[in-house]
Amino acid sequence: MTNNPAAAPENSDSAGATTNAPGPYNTYLPEEQNQPVDPTLGAEYDKHEFGWMMSLDIRHAETFGGNIERLTHITLVPIGHEEEEFSYGLFVGVANVEYESGSTPDLLTDDPLIFEAGLAVRSYFNSPRNGLSPYLGCSLAYQLLLWDYRSPVIVDGNTYDHNALSGVEGTLSVGITTLRDSHICAFGEIGVGGTVFICDTWQGFRNDLFDDFAFAFVRGGITFKF
Repeated sequence: MTNNPAAAPENSDSAGATTNAPGPYNTYLPEEQNQPVDPTLGAEYDKHEFGWMMSLDIRHAETFGGNIERLTHITLVPIGHEEEEFSYGLFVGVANVEYESGSTPDLLTDDPLIFEAGLAVRSYFNSPRNGLSPYLGCSLAYQLLLWDYRSPVIVDGNTYDHNALSGVEGTLSVGITTLRDSHICAFGEIGVGGTVFICDTWQGFRNDLFDDFAFAFVRGGITFKF
C-alpha cells in the first residue's frame, strides 16, 4: 500500500472496524475566521433584573414670580419600574412653603403646606452597566395647597379658619444616577418647572391670594430596586 498524506487517519472501534476520523485541521469557512467578536456577548443586561423600584428624595426650589418665594419637597415613589432606556414611577409628596415677606398670603395666612401626587418619567442616555448614567426627566403632578387664616374669615355668618387651593405642576430636568444595575443607587438633578392654580378655593372663594409661578430646583435622592 502506498502512503497517502491527504488521507484521514483510521481509528479502530471496539469491534475492530476502522473509521475515518477528522484530522486536527480548522473546519471553519475562510470568511468566518476573521469575523470580529462582540466583547459584550453573553453579558447582556437583563431588562427584568431589579426592574421594580421605590425611591425617596428631597427637592429645593426657588421661585420666579408669584408670592411664594421657595419650596422644600420630600417625595416618595412607592412604586416604579425601570427598563434599560427609561423608567417611570408614581409619586406622592409634601412641600413646605415659604412666602415672600410682606406679600398678601404672608399677611393673611399661616402654616402653608402642599400635598402632591403625580407621575415621573426618565429617559437614560447610556447602558445600565455604566457606573454613571445621565438622564432627562419630566413630571406632572396634582397639587393641593392648604393654609390656615391668621384671623378667622367670616362670610354670610359662616366662619372659616382654613382653606385649600388645587393646582397642577410640571417639571423638566437633567440628572445623573449611579450604579443602575445594583439594588441601591443615588441620583441628583437640576431642573425648571411651574405651577398653575386651576380653580376657586375649596371654601368657594375666588383665588385672589396666590399667583401662578415658575421655579428652578435641585434634587437629590436614593433608589431601592427589587
